[in-house]
This record gives sequence, structure tokens and C-alpha cells, in this order.
Amino acid sequence: MKLALGTAQFGMNYGITNSTGRVSLPEIKSILDLSRSYGINTLDTAYVYGNAEESLGFIIEKDLFQIITKTKPVTQSSITNSVINQIKKGIQLSFNRLQQQKIYGLLVHHGEELLLKNGERLFDLLKTYKEKEQISKIGVSVYTVEAAMKIVEKYPIDLIQVPLNMLDQRMSNSGMLKILKEKDIEIHVRSAFLQGVLLENKKNLSKNFDRIHEQLANLEQLSSETGVSKLAIALSYLKSISEIDKIIIGVLNTIQLEECVSAFNTDIPQKINYQIFECKDNMIINPSNWEKLN
Repeated sequence: MKLALGTAQFGMNYGITNSTGRVSLPEIKSILDLSRSYGINTLDTAYVYGNAEESLGFIIEKDLFQIITKTKPVTQSSITNSVINQIKKGIQLSFNRLQQQKIYGLLVHHGEELLLKNGERLFDLLKTYKEKEQISKIGVSVYTVEAAMKIVEKYPIDLIQVPLNMLDQRMSNSGMLKILKEKDIEIHVRSAFLQGVLLENKKNLSKNFDRIHEQLANLEQLSSETGVSKLAIALSYLKSISEIDKIIIGVLNTIQLEECVSAFNTDIPQKINYQIFECKDNMIINPSNWEKLN
């Protein structure tokens, strides 16, 4: 199954369109049980996702899922002994919270940290966990094509997580995904719906998103013409890109999970020109910039 389950919502309030807050433990268990029944076997989490790792560890038995977590972010400008020790402690805490001896993937949460002074020390640290067979794949999460290129030119990573959706097509249109595949790197896509913006009714979005009025109007029109949900259209874009190995989705309940799986399995009755949805405004396609819009 190409879908993977994101877990940020399991540990904190996440997503601009999330009005219900953090998911409860019983609901997390129901979501995980249903995920397994659908063949969704990959979970994406992180040290900084509140108590998401702890919740997963409380519920999941060993080896039921391929778990990917991410390192504690670095606040210094270089990778010093102190930083390495902090990251080591963070990784051990992640293992303890998850109650796992071995996990599938460990990513540098902000991949650019590998480009800091002495960044190779951080990569060497990740390699030790792979050599000890506590981790199957090591890699990075990145935000830009430029960072991805610099990192893969310098480091032999196994796995990368990138943002990609109908509005933010940088990774695909730049040819970056092809470069990653040539290096045999596993590609996971996050921000499939741009934190829900693609799926939200235009009327419910703040005026800051008037910048993408045309793209959202195009999406609503296409959905109306084809009788296919915006969710299915958004997923169809990612399904059309052969280089993608996993599409990470975040849900708040089993109903949303059922909707995502149903949408993923929906065939679109016509060929779509996805270019009409592209947005090149970095203030919109990078959620970390949204607070600057106010």
C-alpha cells in the first residue's frame, strides 16, 4: 500500500484546518487497527510530535509497523560534541517511548543540519545505529529542492521525506525526484494536502489564501465536473508520479482514514492537467511562512 500514516495529530494539535485537537488513545488504536487491515504498514513520527511516540509505544506491539522517526532539532550553528550527545539522548528517548528495539527509519528532522559545520559527525552518528541494525534506513526530511540536492551530493542516504502536492510541485517539476531515484533513495511525500488547505472550502480559509483563489477554484470546478472528491483528485496527482514510494496522510479518526483509502482507490474519469494547480508563491507553499502572512 502506497499510503503511510502520519502521526503528528496523535501527539499535538497539528494542521491549520484541524479544529478537534489531538487524537485520543482509543481513537489512535482504532486508526492503527484499521490501517493494518488496509495494508498500511508505515508510520511517520518524530521526537517533536508531542507525545505521539509515547502513544504509539503504548499501543503497538513489536514489528507490527515500519516506524520512521526523526531526530531532535539542532539549535546550534555547528555539530559539536554537546549537540551529538543531545541527539543521542533524543534518539534513545525515541526508542524508549516507542518501546521498540529496532525501527525502519531514522531521519534528520531538518536535513539542512547535515550541511552545518561538522555535519558529517551527525551522519556518522546515524550510521552507527544502522550498523548496529537498530535502524534499517537513514535519511533526511527536507523543505527545498536545493537542500535535497546538496545533501544527496554529499551523503549516501537511504530515505528522504519531501513536501509535494498539487500546489507545491517543486520536487517533481525540478527533476529532483528522478535524481533521487537514480541514487536508489526511497521517497516519502508529506504535506499531500498542504495541511488541509487543498481540501478546505475556500470560504473557511483566511484572506491570506486569496493568493491561490484561482487554483482552489480550478480544483472545485474539476471536482464538480467529474463528480470526484477533491481528496481523490489531490491523491491522484501523487499517484501519477511513479518515483514516489509512500504518501503520508494524517487523519483524526477512522472515518477520515476510510475516506482517504477510498479516495486513493478512486479512478479519475479524465486526464488532468495538474499544472493549472501549481503555486510558486513560497509564502503559501511553505507552511512555516504562514504566520508572516498575518
